[in-house]
Amino acid sequence: MVHWVAIDDRSSVAAAREAEHRFIACDAARGLSDEAVRQVLRAMLSALPRALAT
Repeated sequence: MVHWVAIDDRSSVAAAREAEHRFIACDAARGLSDEAVRQVLRAMLSALPRALAT
């Protein structure tokens, strides 16, 4: 697997993001309802090669 993203609410993910940009940390109570998390995810998905979107 070459293209992946991980969204997680564990505190270890925030620290791991420093070494691995494909981790997205979120708050357990808000998850994907947090606009900041959705913006990061949107940007990451937009950066994927177009061939993956079809």
